[in-house]
Amino acid sequence: GCRVDLCLVVDNSGSIGQDNWKHVQSFLGNFVNQLTISDKATQVGLLTFAAFGKLVFPMDAYNDDKAGLIDAINSTRFCTTGTNIDVGLSEARTSCLNVGEFVRS
Repeated sequence: GCRVDLCLVVDNSGSIGQDNWKHVQSFLGNFVNQLTISDKATQVGLLTFAAFGKLVFPMDAYNDDKAGLIDAINSTRFCTTGTNIDVGLSEARTSCLNVGEFVRS
């Protein structure tokens, strides 16, 4: 089958709001639950952004551990700072798209 490297780039700034952040986490958990998580199928990383971008976990952190992956998503803390999508996308480019670091070639 196809191998997929998926980096979820998610706004968790104050403009989302605490209640909506819980909805985002629920959606991401349900989405990931539909995937086959392994180093031979789909690897999922998470990068959040608010005033700055933060790689919460790289794509190879939870291979063969779907429950751990969902727990990590659900335990990601909400941020109350402003939204800076430029910084989030820039961080995604440097943290998520480097072949050989976290992305398979």
